Amino acid sequence: MFSKLETINGCRHVQKWAAESTTPVVEGDSGVENAHPTPAGGKRLTRVEITDFDKQENRTLTRSSSILGLNGTGSCLAVDWVGRFLYWAEHEDGLAGTVVKRLDLNRMRSSPITIFARPNPILKIEVSPLDSMLYWVELEPNHLGKLMKSPSDGSNIQQFFSKSSTRRSRNVCNCPESPNVGATITLDQSSHLRTDPNKEPELRLIWVDSAQNHIYDADLSGCSCSLLVNTSVVGNAGLPPTSITADHKLVYWSNATEGRVYSLAKAPRRSSQPLQLAADLTNGVTAFKASGVRSIAAVGQHLQPYPVARCLTPKEPGAAKMVNSTSDSITLELPTPRRDKDCGNVSLATVQFTVFYGVTTSADDTPTCLEDIKMCSFLKTFDRIVEVHGLQPYTNYSFFVAFENHYSELQGLPLVLGPSAVIQTTPGGSPLRIF
Repeated sequence: MFSKLETINGCRHVQKWAAESTTPVVEGDSGVENAHPTPAGGKRLTRVEITDFDKQENRTLTRSSSILGLNGTGSCLAVDWVGRFLYWAEHEDGLAGTVVKRLDLNRMRSSPITIFARPNPILKIEVSPLDSMLYWVELEPNHLGKLMKSPSDGSNIQQFFSKSSTRRSRNVCNCPESPNVGATITLDQSSHLRTDPNKEPELRLIWVDSAQNHIYDADLSGCSCSLLVNTSVVGNAGLPPTSITADHKLVYWSNATEGRVYSLAKAPRRSSQPLQLAADLTNGVTAFKASGVRSIAAVGQHLQPYPVARCLTPKEPGAAKMVNSTSDSITLELPTPRRDKDCGNVSLATVQFTVFYGVTTSADDTPTCLEDIKMCSFLKTFDRIVEVHGLQPYTNYSFFVAFENHYSELQGLPLVLGPSAVIQTTPGGSPLRIF
């Protein structure tokens, strides 16, 4: 498997560094395959540095473009690489609290929409495309960090570490009920690679205990936790971190004030044991020089997985339905894009509708739209309610709908038409002329 380390304003050399700890910090090459943590450095983002440990090479990316200007101050962002959406938390000037917004990267000139608002500052947000969930850390007025979650539409907002009787009725749960969570989290989608590469991704959420600065991971039900980095063992090696990421063998973290990225091999998970006994105390910490780092992220095909291809595109559409009809227009409700049930809540790239339409009969032997799609007029839209104008009074029209999105275009899939809907315009007459 191929993986790299990306950084912004940093990570050019591997440097030996010593910490006051019982585990030494050793020189850079750990001998295991590494992904690429991506630090973002400096108050002004100037470049992205990529360190590929597999190929033993560095690269610098300097090309960038602006896609949106914010109304307020952004605190964190996350990318849904499957559905192609950008999420971020923003504090708007003059307003209390924080709003989480989403930008659809599938549509040109798209405007952001507000997903939800929270009364507290949001320090870090993560998105899970394979189940369309958001996870974030918000800072309460008592300065305690709380880990929250919700579907990506902002509904059903809950605490991640729930006190529900359902969760606590399971004796195997060892996660704390209401920990003081640190300022950074990350989703680790590589856990399955450590045991069975053919297994579906097992998502784990990596978080920091602010009380002791330990780094843990947890299953997404907030039940089973494992200790990844033990402060009593690694000492003050960049803890508490300001950014975390992971691949299938290592957990990485950085502290914005220290100019280094640290890594530590993951220990075998033993969630049935008490948390303080779960970490392997023999793993050595590695430090990499990376000045000006704001955030890091491990990237690679195995770290940002995609679902099976059929879950990336909608199934064949159904028929359009009439909402309203006038003498020269028909308003349609277009069918909802659907996928196979086993695709679950995988994020779906925005679907564009193509509506083909035309009269159902002709005065001569010319084929009609109902008989030959080439005789149809058509329009494209992202909206499920669409009004078709310029029609003739008291005339039957055939309507066909086709779906397409980023992945159907990428795969070169042909448009598949749904069943026809025949709808009639209302009678109309010439308007009276008043002299």
